[in-house]
Amino acid sequence: MKDTGLKKYTKRNLFTRQCIGEALIALLDEVPYNQINTSMICKKAGISRMTFYHYFYTKNEIMNNYIYEIFTSFQRIISCPITMDIIRDYDYILQAIQFFDQYASFVLTLRKSGQYCLLLDNVNHYFEEVVAPSYSGSLYDLYFYSGALLNVFVLWEENGKKETPEELAAVMCRLMKNPCGTKE
Repeated sequence: MKDTGLKKYTKRNLFTRQCIGEALIALLDEVPYNQINTSMICKKAGISRMTFYHYFYTKNEIMNNYIYEIFTSFQRIISCPITMDIIRDYDYILQAIQFFDQYASFVLTLRKSGQYCLLLDNVNHYFEEVVAPSYSGSLYDLYFYSGALLNVFVLWEENGKKETPEELAAVMCRLMKNPCGTKE
């Protein structure tokens, strides 16, 4: 993930950063992304501009930090090193679907506000940082996989989760084993 320097922050600092992120996300439901300014974020978060600039300089930094925190939380619940073999496993995919479903509103808000690229960039960066070091294959494989997982997950959320998480995990697992649907 992108280095946000979170290791140097206290619980209070992390809480403030999270409040700023949640303020921006709440504003996305009311105002287009490009019209949101620092004053609006500060007012919504209940902080001063000085506090804002202590932590962030741009809206993209806020979003990257918020996404980073989500991925960091996910990594904490995974008990083994994340490798390409693990991420193609049904149980891992199901666990990922169930975890990230908690953030469906956030993901759909980003999509609706035209900021889906921030999420995709962070997912790709996650795969580069966490999976690539133990993967001998191509970076194209990782980008293919990360994009596929994200897009299928978002479509499932947008369509009202008609399939169970178990059914979706089975579909994703099948596609990861045979992405082009060719006979093996």
